Parts: sequence; C-alpha cells; structure tokens
Amino acid sequence: MRMSAKVMNVRDVIQSLERATEDMERDFSKTLKRMGLLIQREAMKVTPVDLGVLKLSAFTKSQGKGFDTVVSVGYGASYAIYVHETHPTKKKFLEKTYRSLIPIIRKELMDALEG
Repeated sequence: MRMSAKVMNVRDVIQSLERATEDMERDFSKTLKRMGLLIQREAMKVTPVDLGVLKLSAFTKSQGKGFDTVVSVGYGASYAIYVHETHPTKKKFLEKTYRSLIPIIRKELMDALEG
C-alpha cells in the first residue's frame, strides 16, 4: 500500500489560515449586516402606525469590520422609546421581533463562520 502526503511549509500554512480568517471575518460581517436589515424589515411590519413617522424612522447602522462589526437597529423618531415601552397592543415591538429571530440569526452567523 502506497501513501502520499503534500507537505506544506509553515509560511504556506500561515497564509492559508490568514486567508480563511479573512474570508470568515468578511462573511461574518456581511451576515451580521444582513441580519440587522432582517430585524428592521420584520419590526417595521409590526410597528404601530398613526401617521407613519415612527415606522419610516427605522434604521440599520453598521460600524466596524470583520469580527469587530457592530450593527444597530432602531428608530430615529424622538418618541420611539416611549411607544416601544408603553404601546398598549404592540409593547416592545422591536425587542419581540429580535427575540423571535434569534434562531435564524444564530444559524446564519454559524453558517457564515463555517464557510
């Protein structure tokens, strides 16, 4: 029985790991941004609407890159927090949306890390 193996030098191994890490970081960052937009889109579906100002003030903002990416989802209307915390039928609409999407977000981020 014959066996063969390719021997890589340390430099090649390190470069390969660096490329894999860069790809993982990029995929993680893109997925995190995509998940932020998903949260925004789904939250907008249940945002209380009187005149539509609150709903139209929804935003998703991304800062940083790679594993240092931070994505924020929120509402810019000055009264957003009041409605979020006190609305009689849609209390905590953004928080509830996020919590309902946690399994999807977790799966998507794990998939991004696995490549």
